[in-house]
Amino acid sequence: MSKEKIYEATEPSPYNTNENQLEPAPTSNITGKPIDKVFDYGEISEKDKKVVKEVLSHLHKDIPFDQQVELIKKKFQITEIPTVKLEESIWYQFTKDFKLGQSIQGLSKRKNKDGEEYNVPHIGFSADLDYLDTVIEKIIEKVKQMKFPE
Repeated sequence: MSKEKIYEATEPSPYNTNENQLEPAPTSNITGKPIDKVFDYGEISEKDKKVVKEVLSHLHKDIPFDQQVELIKKKFQITEIPTVKLEESIWYQFTKDFKLGQSIQGLSKRKNKDGEEYNVPHIGFSADLDYLDTVIEKIIEKVKQMKFPE
């Protein structure tokens, strides 16, 4: 039986795609797989700049915008992947009235029963612990008042 290597906080994560970063790759708490991070505009490489210049070279004022978008998507092999809306989630319905700091930290990829890909936002939230205790107490109260079919 082999033991998995435990990485120290100062070691690069094997899942991290950004060179020279010493932070662990955030992972989905459902699948355990790395999530796609939000683009870090503070870490733009020369390769990133070349890609942007290439995209810009395909923009022309004489061609309708929608056609340009389709052309660029085809050239760069990009397809639109739908993303689950936060506002349609049970989490949002239960927490929308609370003052929680929330931010989308990346996207986890999933497939539906037909094999079509979609994205699930990876949400980070923050609040003082005593406030979080109050939030949970109020959610429990709300659930106790709900009527479920028998």
